[in-house]
Amino acid sequence: MNKYKGLLLALLVSVVVFGCATNNTGSANAASGDVEGRHVEAAGGFSILVPKSWQTMEWPGLKYQVIIGPSAYDFTPNINFVDESYNGRLEAYVDACLEVLKQIFYFELIQRNEFVTAKNLKGEKVIIHSVQNERPYRQTFYFFSGRNGKQLLATCTVPVDAGTSYDGLFDNTLKSFEWTD
Repeated sequence: MNKYKGLLLALLVSVVVFGCATNNTGSANAASGDVEGRHVEAAGGFSILVPKSWQTMEWPGLKYQVIIGPSAYDFTPNINFVDESYNGRLEAYVDACLEVLKQIFYFELIQRNEFVTAKNLKGEKVIIHSVQNERPYRQTFYFFSGRNGKQLLATCTVPVDAGTSYDGLFDNTLKSFEWTD
């Protein structure tokens, strides 16, 4: 399991940190296509458009900033990034990550398919439903092959109660992903 500690870190940050960070309930304006601006992660060599009313923030122990949205459904929806060394094919990395998840908790695989950004970077998208800390979550993972034997994972997390309302926002945000170097 230590081999995929980036995946584990992404899951823990998404659920534990943001799972109790709200007072608001109800639906966020998740379908909005508006963006605040492009966020550049110089350390990771990538950039991404931040959705309108969302913000980036540093989080202790994380290499990259986290993108957080307005609180909804007693949760703060979020996108976080981790990278890991892995010299194999992206598809094999995704397979291995799903096997690691099976060892940690039960989840239902909702979708797995190819994902292509606006700049034609090919990756994979995986959506799962799981129960963590006694609460059901919908997590969307976007996997991209990086450089120098690294894989990059973006984890988008919302409660299951949000249903598919954030799917378009997450897809649009990750379609704006680009390598900067």
